[in-house]
Amino acid sequence: MIKLISTIGLLFFLLSVCTAQVKRVPKNEVSLNPISLFFNSANATYERLFTNSVHSVGIDFGLFYGEKTDEGRANYFGLGLFNEQIIRPFHRLYFNENHKKLFLETHLNFDKFYRFDDNYNLEKNQVLGSYRKTGFGISFGYKTVSKKNYIFQIKAGVTRDLGNTSLYEEIDSYDETYFYYNTRLTSRLTIGKRF
Repeated sequence: MIKLISTIGLLFFLLSVCTAQVKRVPKNEVSLNPISLFFNSANATYERLFTNSVHSVGIDFGLFYGEKTDEGRANYFGLGLFNEQIIRPFHRLYFNENHKKLFLETHLNFDKFYRFDDNYNLEKNQVLGSYRKTGFGISFGYKTVSKKNYIFQIKAGVTRDLGNTSLYEEIDSYDETYFYYNTRLTSRLTIGKRF
């Protein structure tokens, strides 16, 4: 954990030194989600800003470290579904010319998740299967940029899985709520640097 925090600190230091030496219009952003560290994961975002435009493209990625257990991880709907890997390329449309303030994001999902058995008579934390999520989503967010190009952003949205229908039908067969489990709410808070 200390190595991870030290690496992140070194990355921000190097980025600030590199950007201080060269005077140019920043086109790239790297940001990290500090809250994810409390949930056994490391989430980062890279974004490429288009000059003279209100558009950008990028990718959100995250890895969950440690053992495949349910401790400290988000359990979606109490069904034993846990993320293992996040890969989400995205496109953003900003409602401001400087790539800040309000934005609309559309993204694709290539996440990987696994499912635990919730039958307590069996061995605890038994993994039933690993699945690849393929789908799309939409988010709304807000970004602020400091004079030294440090960024803070928050976003929330919804994502939908177009695959794994047999898994969701199996879950829905014993749950009387008939909720669409292949649709999930997403949120993210990130801090980073524009360079």
